Amino acid sequence: MTRPVDANGDALFHDYGRMIEDFKAGAIYQHPFEVTVDAAVVGPYMASFIDATPLWSSDRYARTLGLPARPVPPHLLLNLGLSFSVHDISQQAIAHLAYVKVEFPKPLPIGGTVRGASRVISAAPSSQGDRGVVHVQTVLVDGDGHRVLDFERKALIRGGHLAARPTLRHAGPATAADAAAGDWMGRLPAQPFAERVAELAAGGRGFAPALWGRFEDFVPG
Repeated sequence: MTRPVDANGDALFHDYGRMIEDFKAGAIYQHPFEVTVDAAVVGPYMASFIDATPLWSSDRYARTLGLPARPVPPHLLLNLGLSFSVHDISQQAIAHLAYVKVEFPKPLPIGGTVRGASRVISAAPSSQGDRGVVHVQTVLVDGDGHRVLDFERKALIRGGHLAARPTLRHAGPATAADAAAGDWMGRLPAQPFAERVAELAAGGRGFAPALWGRFEDFVPG
């Protein structure tokens, strides 16, 4: 089928994502999105999923951990990171295969703005050549360039090249060290949030009792 073009001969419609032969290990793709995750975004999400985890639902509890207020729920950040990456990674995918790791190094305050990028770790075509597996790392960074989300995933991608994809800027090939230091891949905070929470838990600060118990924990009255 012939694709419609404009007066300059450029395609009016484009395909996104990539096919397996378009991926090169070390390439970094800057996702063309920037989202301010304000209360109008967080409110419907919390109402839909009724997440009662204290850190994401209670300003008072968040302040006991040294935060000014409750941060953006991490699963909402993961949804944003995954959706950002579809544009450059998996629009042409056959299937999402697995999350390899998911980390939230720093809380994002409600009202914070995120942008993202993905780095290709590996791309392995199948022996038949009609598909392959791509392994990528995707990050979201806040306005200060600190990572608020860092995850890896694998996807099953169709074979071949995506001829109709428009040429967009990306950082090009990079080593793992270059990617970690690169502006678009962000940087880790001085102390990952998980470490801070572990310290507070060890010191008994700011943590309510467990929200569930065993049968032996219940007594009359």
